[in-house]
Amino acid sequence: MLVTSEPETDDEYRLPVGQCRPGPADGRLLDSGRSGDSEAVEERLNGVHLDAASVKSAATSGSSGSGGGAAAGGEDATDGDGDITATLEWKDQQKHIFVLSESGKPVYSRHGSEEQLVTLSGVMQALVSFVQDSGDSLRALRTGDRTIAFLSRPPLILVAVSRGPENVHQLNVQLFHVYYQILSVVTKSQLTRISEQRRNFDFRKLVSGAERFLDQLVAAVDARPDYLLQAVQCLRLEQAARDAVVSAVQSVCSKIKDLVFALLISGDRLISLVRIRSHYLHPTDYHIVCNIVTSTESFKTVEGWIPICLPKFDSRWVPAPAEAAPGDCYSDSGRH
Repeated sequence: MLVTSEPETDDEYRLPVGQCRPGPADGRLLDSGRSGDSEAVEERLNGVHLDAASVKSAATSGSSGSGGGAAAGGEDATDGDGDITATLEWKDQQKHIFVLSESGKPVYSRHGSEEQLVTLSGVMQALVSFVQDSGDSLRALRTGDRTIAFLSRPPLILVAVSRGPENVHQLNVQLFHVYYQILSVVTKSQLTRISEQRRNFDFRKLVSGAERFLDQLVAAVDARPDYLLQAVQCLRLEQAARDAVVSAVQSVCSKIKDLVFALLISGDRLISLVRIRSHYLHPTDYHIVCNIVTSTESFKTVEGWIPICLPKFDSRWVPAPAEAAPGDCYSDSGRH
């Protein structure tokens, strides 16, 4: 059973329809923020020649400060390991997900090591910046059998490259889930403050250790429809059993001060949800909680606490305890 969320008028998942159309020359597609001059922007973009060495140099510039030192180390690693994008293993991947900073430094990649993608990250950042310089925004490209979706959320740029059947809208939904998963580890205010103070900061330092969350999330988005539908999948139970479980959870939660949400889940399926009447848990936040709990092995054996940000609910940290129960069943709650 899927429980979907109510549609929101300003939901960022809902993109304008009809802006993606093939170009007149060779079938390339460019979807930009303005529809009046898409052909002109496409013509300029297709005529750009990006020199890899110069892009790589620009992406690793800013040697002053700690960010420059990290970039230099990444460049050495790239040179030592060779160009991963030329390998058959890389080319055979059905989908790639990239996260990079606005300065062109890699933050996360679904496949390969970030240190090997300095040049490619610089190229993607150059494409986005080129279109922005013309007063537009790059949203999608299509070339051959690949669809490329861009999501700009300063100070981050997220890119999805797919050979699958997904359209631009579906790829953007996946990128939004990745973005919110990052915000659950590093709050948006932190990202903004650091980027304003240090433009060349290496954001990999902030998401270090959270790669397993992102890897599992990307795999789940590909395998389960509830992510694309902004829905919550419930565990099948007899009505009498569910009523008994809900009653037991409510009786325990009623004694906990400042409780905002309490979840009882089995794997990635919801058994029971307790919340304050005036508060609503968005499906995106629900998936973030489930993903973190199921990705953390220690939660399967002992109770633990984890600071988590629910970006759809509150941009601040929420301390959340998680405890395992027999039968691979997890309980999770959040408090102010």
